[in-house]
Amino acid sequence: MGGRIFDTVLTRRPPHSMSRCITEPGYRGAAKFSYEEAQAQYRGYVESLRSAGITVNELEPLEDYPDSVFIQDTAVVGGRSGVAVLARFGASPRRGEENHVAPILSARGFEIIRVRPPGTLEGGDVLVTGEGVVFAGLSSRTSMDGVETLRKAFPGVNIETVRVKGLHLLSYLGYLGGSAIASAEGSTIEAYSGGMVST
Repeated sequence: MGGRIFDTVLTRRPPHSMSRCITEPGYRGAAKFSYEEAQAQYRGYVESLRSAGITVNELEPLEDYPDSVFIQDTAVVGGRSGVAVLARFGASPRRGEENHVAPILSARGFEIIRVRPPGTLEGGDVLVTGEGVVFAGLSSRTSMDGVETLRKAFPGVNIETVRVKGLHLLSYLGYLGGSAIASAEGSTIEAYSGGMVST
């Protein structure tokens, strides 16, 4: 793998309905939503992945799910274990979106595990590192019950919980490789287990 965590990704093209997504496009006060700009950003993202030697499998847009371009939220996939934990969205308008990913993962040989009510888990709250540690953010979208499902699905993985005062853990943190993690300026993240992350 050449030091990468993954070599293949699924992406989903942005739907026209994206203007109605829960996470407002241009959330930092930018101009009104533009579908053309969303398409251009998506294409740039895919090109960046491919230029890094990553295989990109593009899926068709889901017009009934305005947030569906954020496909990483739908499942947490263990490439080595062959297990995929499907999301149970904390944001109720997105519930059902994960069912469009389940057959794709099953066809690729993954064992599907679902988060059961009342638990919630979204992939945007899961930061995988190459150091044998996975950070799971407890947020308005992901609960401790959801994290416990993750722990049971991946018993050999050290899963550290982190409080997130915001949308998703991945809105604030990014794994850079080695032991380096990038943190967004002014992020409100508190480590209360482990110690690799601090406010």
